[in-house]
Amino acid sequence: MWHFMHTTRKERVKQTTDLFTLYNSKDMLTARSQAWYSLDRFNKLSAPVRFSAIWSAFDETEGKLKSETFHAIQQVGSFWFQLLTLHRRGLLDRKLTKELFGYQYFYWKIHFSRMVADTERLDQDRPEVIEPFRASELD
Repeated sequence: MWHFMHTTRKERVKQTTDLFTLYNSKDMLTARSQAWYSLDRFNKLSAPVRFSAIWSAFDETEGKLKSETFHAIQQVGSFWFQLLTLHRRGLLDRKLTKELFGYQYFYWKIHFSRMVADTERLDQDRPEVIEPFRASELD
C-alpha cells in the first residue's frame, strides 16, 4: 500500500512537471504569444468574438492570418483542456499544479472570457478549447 501511494504521487508530480515543460516549450511560447496578441485585438472589437469566426477565412489574404490565429488559440486552449482533463481524473499533483499554473490560468481565463461568453451566446458549437474557461474547476 505504501509503495502504491508513493508511486502514484511520483507519477502525478511527473505528469505535472511534464505539462510545465510543454507549457514553456518553444512552440508553445510562440503559440501563447500569437494567441495573446490575437485575443487582445479581438477583445477590442465592437463585434462579437465567436470561436467559429476565427477559423472561417473570407479571402486568400486574410486566410493565412486567420489560420495562424486559429492554430495558436487552438493550441493554447487545448493545453488548458488537457490540464483540466488530467485534473478531473486526479492525475496531477494539486499543490504543484497551483504553484506552476495558478496565475497563468487566471490571466488566460480573463483574456478568453469575452470569446467564451460570445461563443456560448451566439454559437451552437462549443469546442473543447473553451471548456477550461467556462468551468470553474481550475479556479
